[in-house]
Amino acid sequence: NIFDSSQDFANTGVWSTGNIQSIVTTGTPIPVNPGAPVAGIVANTTSGNHFIRRNMTGASNTVYTLSAYVKQGNGSQSAAALQVTVPGTVAKVVRLVLDFTTGTSSLALVSNLVENGGAVLAYGSAPVGNGWYRLWLTVNTGTAATGLFGVILPVQTASDPLAAWAGDGSTVNLWVCGWTAEVGMYALSFESSALANGVPVYRNNIADIIRCIAMNYGLTQNRLTDLDFDLGGMVQFSCGNTQPIGFYSAERQNVLDVCNQLAASVGGRLYVTTAGKVSLVKLSLPQASPGTAVDSSLMLDRSLEIKELAPVVAAVKVGYGKNWTVQSGLTTGLVPEAKEMYAEEWLTQTAKDTTTAANYNLFTDPSQVDTFLLTAFDALTEAQRRLTMFSTQRKVFKYTGMYSLLFEQLGSPQTITHPRFGLSSGKTGQIVSIAVDLMSPHVDFEVLV
Repeated sequence: NIFDSSQDFANTGVWSTGNIQSIVTTGTPIPVNPGAPVAGIVANTTSGNHFIRRNMTGASNTVYTLSAYVKQGNGSQSAAALQVTVPGTVAKVVRLVLDFTTGTSSLALVSNLVENGGAVLAYGSAPVGNGWYRLWLTVNTGTAATGLFGVILPVQTASDPLAAWAGDGSTVNLWVCGWTAEVGMYALSFESSALANGVPVYRNNIADIIRCIAMNYGLTQNRLTDLDFDLGGMVQFSCGNTQPIGFYSAERQNVLDVCNQLAASVGGRLYVTTAGKVSLVKLSLPQASPGTAVDSSLMLDRSLEIKELAPVVAAVKVGYGKNWTVQSGLTTGLVPEAKEMYAEEWLTQTAKDTTTAANYNLFTDPSQVDTFLLTAFDALTEAQRRLTMFSTQRKVFKYTGMYSLLFEQLGSPQTITHPRFGLSSGKTGQIVSIAVDLMSPHVDFEVLV
């Protein structure tokens, strides 16, 4: 339910400012989502906090999620913040600060959160490519709330987000786009249009459709709620996988099977985190960060082994745009090309690597991988992504780790360093399997490198 999606950052009638020289709307970087207006915040020479603020008529005792995309500007500012202010008898303030240097975020300022039931319910950040990050904050306004403010700030350093600083009046200190506020606990990836309060928005990306299916289908007692999801993981998956998909079912199907089929369209699947929350994970290399460093001191002696050599591929063929009503032998006055299209169940896109084919003596006419993607661009992009990942020899390393690694998450990055198997300098991979035995103080890991 969209509550506010005002993207006219340079309009002072829509966004108020504090110690801002100007809002730049030309020469801006490419946005994460097509159609998302981008603006640059230019601080003035005043020593203090610099920000843009959206004033909204939020209701009391209501859950709101505020979110925005941010990208580091050209100044010395190494952090950004998303702040929610809930005015009332005593104003409640929550400030989420993102450190561009480390890519991590944390709550840096929390005041009077429990006044009359107010609370922070969720928060997080997700890298979404090209230097952009998605920030989101979910709060309950409490019974004494009199409004709702969303604030976006360039911050000098994440370690001291309240420190005063002065701009030069000309340098862009922070890029922003994709502002969205909605009622509820789930941060949508982006909504470009200004909609009336409470109007539902149609979403056809994987994470949002999976949430819809899991929360609304199946036996009533088995349906999930927002509290059953790892909302941060779901938002990160949604931000990183905005491809439209389509699925049709004319008969009863298992909800879990359907959700995993949808996730598999981009190499993902559902899983349950160590906190017992349902989330989405995607097979992807290379990883964006080194993750946890694991060396021989964290492994059971002589437990490291190469479990599997992943097959090298020279081509990937992706099926997309499924025709759910195949019609062959049409005798109408259609052109031959249309008749052929209606008779085909799938459209396809293929990515090839002739060098890999020659080196490994492989075919470049592979078996088709079916997906529920809708566009040729997305299908070719996914085919190329999978080809890039497996056109070189990948190994699955297995080892038994110490219990200090118990809370590692499936799909997270790990950097393994070991004297054997060419790992002496360390290699970063993705955790593809975790097995815990409570009768033994160890955890078995498999890592794709």
